[in-house]
Amino acid sequence: MSSSSPEYILRGLSIYKLLTFIPKQWKNVPVSNGREFMITSIFDSLKSFASHGQLSKAFEAFSLVQLRGSYNDSFDLIVQSISILLVSCTTCSSLPSGKQLHGRIISSGLEEDSILVPKLVTFYSSFKLLAEAHTLVENSNLFHPCPWNLLITSYVRNELHESAILAYKQMLSKGVRPDNFTFPSILKACGETQNLGFGLEVHKCINSWSNQWSLFVQNALISMYGRCGELDTARNLFDNMLDRDAVSWNSMISCYASNGMWKEAFELFDIMQSKCLEINIVTWNIIAGGCLRLGYGMQGEGRKALRLFEEMKSVDIKPDHITMVAVLSACSHSGLVKQGEVLFAEMQSVHGLSPRLEHYACMADLFGRVGLLDRAKEIITRMPYRPTSAMWATLIGACCIHRNTDIGEWAAEKLLEMKPEHSGYYVLIANMYAAAGSWSKLAKIRTLMRDYGVAKAPGCSWVEVGSEFVSFLVGDTSNPQALESKHLLDGLNDVMKHGTLVMIDDYDIGDDIF
Repeated sequence: MSSSSPEYILRGLSIYKLLTFIPKQWKNVPVSNGREFMITSIFDSLKSFASHGQLSKAFEAFSLVQLRGSYNDSFDLIVQSISILLVSCTTCSSLPSGKQLHGRIISSGLEEDSILVPKLVTFYSSFKLLAEAHTLVENSNLFHPCPWNLLITSYVRNELHESAILAYKQMLSKGVRPDNFTFPSILKACGETQNLGFGLEVHKCINSWSNQWSLFVQNALISMYGRCGELDTARNLFDNMLDRDAVSWNSMISCYASNGMWKEAFELFDIMQSKCLEINIVTWNIIAGGCLRLGYGMQGEGRKALRLFEEMKSVDIKPDHITMVAVLSACSHSGLVKQGEVLFAEMQSVHGLSPRLEHYACMADLFGRVGLLDRAKEIITRMPYRPTSAMWATLIGACCIHRNTDIGEWAAEKLLEMKPEHSGYYVLIANMYAAAGSWSKLAKIRTLMRDYGVAKAPGCSWVEVGSEFVSFLVGDTSNPQALESKHLLDGLNDVMKHGTLVMIDDYDIGDDIF
């Protein structure tokens, strides 16, 4: 057989493509001899080159695929070739080559091809070019959810959660129906932004399509409600699951842990053990974080907590967001400011964890406890999250302890703008105003509580009369000596207001002056 015959060259193609090498003679195969087998062999060689990262040879093979076949018999092969090349460009991080293919797609009128559009979305997303990916999906007019799912997932992976929610809304507006792969990503975006309102809308959407109740959608719902602080709803979903996997248990335990409900987290972990269920590294990471926080952190043993944290890392237990909450809390309760700052900075740079709302809350608490109130204020105002009522209350409490009325009143205004329903917040603000002698502002707080319908348990006191103890409540006039007691207390109150008595000891911010 002659070395220049088509049969010899084609046989060489079949052998050499397995070795990721194609002899130069392959370019000289006549079109009239074995067109179909020839194009198939070149296509197989293209796949071999692409899978081994030899992009230049793969593109050369692609040129031959286009050259050797007519439009009708090679169209599908061209689409498959572009798809393979896009995957290879993504793997090899070759942005110019991928853009070249995108241009080829446009010139061929394939911008709405259901195979190529998802590959392009993945390609641009791998370079964090999400605006390009979004435009591509938006203009594709495809009614399959796959491109939208890839876009939403990419936004969530890059922690652009608001953009993910926007993409989901656009998806619905175009009449594209979400599926089992859409819901986990968008629920994660709702949880990370604590957007409970939109999370409820997504839940309704899932309920309207009963076939979307897959296990990982249910797990995502549990996590979303947990991140939004709706622990009862999350637990109700968990308890009503017909089937659970390790992720289900970890999600519920994580819900408790991330909300500081360690007792419930440990109880659920005990149940998990009693059922002989799989306990993986994620489970141990959550529980280890709880032990670190409760065992050392809350007892002021911050340095021991830090040593345990270093031991965890030394045995290749990678810290997660819950672990970082635990170790930052340990620093906060022990006044380890420098160590806390280093750990907070290393979350992103060393561990690849973007700080969440709870980590900023830990840092605000850390600065507040040691009297660095300006730093605490800066953390709250500059973080990429909306401050919660609890964060403002923490700052107010720190201002009460460290006698900083300016920042305290500023934080109180922010807290009151949120119209919180928890009576303890109003009591906290009232205590601060009382300590500062701001009686008119104190009166306004009491008025606000009445206007908002906020009620608190009435204060109860006891007084020894002879050999008996007599109890009386705030606002209780049923006691026959109530009027006489009121006159006495009013007199004492006037004395205190005029400064005859000055409170000098720190007080518990949980106490109230009502």
